[in-house]
Amino acid sequence: MKMKFAFLILIAISSFCFSQDKKVVVSATKLNVLYRGIENPVELGAEGISSDKLIVTITNGTITKKTGTDYVIVPGAGDSVVVILSENKKVIGEKVFRVKNVPEPVIGLCDKTNGSIVSRTFLSTCNDIYAKKPPGFELESNYTILSFSVSVIDSPGVVKIEKTKGNHISASQASLIAKQESGEQIVFTDILVEYSDGRRAIAQPLILTLD
Repeated sequence: MKMKFAFLILIAISSFCFSQDKKVVVSATKLNVLYRGIENPVELGAEGISSDKLIVTITNGTITKKTGTDYVIVPGAGDSVVVILSENKKVIGEKVFRVKNVPEPVIGLCDKTNGSIVSRTFLSTCNDIYAKKPPGFELESNYTILSFSVSVIDSPGVVKIEKTKGNHISASQASLIAKQESGEQIVFTDILVEYSDGRRAIAQPLILTLD
C-alpha cells in the first residue's frame, strides 16, 4: 500500500460575513518531507471552498490533481517545495516541504541479502542481483543496476575482479564464483545504481559466504 503524505489547509471564515480576513490553519499528518524524482501523494483541502475552485501551484517540480482533494507532487532538484493555494487569484495558504533523495536501495541475489550464507547450488541457479527499496519506505521508487563487479580471493594475497554491465552475472563472473571453497566470500561490489530521478550512485557491496 502506498503511504500518503497528507496535509490539510483549513480556511476558517470569520463569522462576520463582510470581513475579508481569513484565518489559515496548516496541519500536517506526516513529516513534512517529499522525495525527489518520485510521486508523492498529498491531500489538499480548504474549508468552505470546493476543490474545483481551489488553485494549487508549487515552486519546485510538478503537481497533478487526481480526484477531489488528492494530488501527486514530483519534486524537482531544489531542497524544498512550497505548495501555494489560491482562490480567485488570491493566495489563501502556503505550505513548505523539505525535499530529500530517496533512500539507498537494498542489494540482493534472489532472496539473499548482505551477510547471508549460501550454497553452491544457490549460486549456480541465481544469476541476477537486484536493487529494491528498503524496508519501511512505502512510496514507489525504481532502482536500476547499471553495472557491478564480482570480487574473490583467488589465492593468498591475490584478489580477482570481474566487471559486467547490467544486473546479470556474466560467464566470467560465474567462473570466478565456481572456484570458491566453503567459507570463502563472494563480494558484489562497485554496484552502480540509477535512481528514479536519474541520479547515479555506488551502492553498498553485497557480501555472501559460501556454505
